Amino acid sequence: KSPFVMPFGKEKEADAAKKALGEGLPGDHLLYARAFAMWRAKGPAERNAFCFRNFLSDRTLQQVEKTRHDLHQYLVDLKLRQPRETLQGGDSTLGELQCSELLCVLASSLPLATRPPSQRKFKC
Repeated sequence: KSPFVMPFGKEKEADAAKKALGEGLPGDHLLYARAFAMWRAKGPAERNAFCFRNFLSDRTLQQVEKTRHDLHQYLVDLKLRQPRETLQGGDSTLGELQCSELLCVLASSLPLATRPPSQRKFKC
């Protein structure tokens, strides 16, 4: 789900804000990662103003943060991360390590959808 909102009557302003944030990026997924990283770098009191200014949904970005923590927990469960290791801040790029970790999490989660709940290793 896109974190961007398109208020009725402000479509041009919303599109301009999205283009400004996505300057130099080859695709929307990296734009979403950049918007999330910028949102996360703000303090809780500054996030609403940042979202309003850039036509972003604070609620959607909070859900992205929750999903990030859930994926981090999967990495801990798969023994790819230490339980006490802190979750690093995001940015608009993925390094080799992050790509391989993401692939492991996604690949290990796919068979869960086809197994009955009693045979699932992780609770979903």
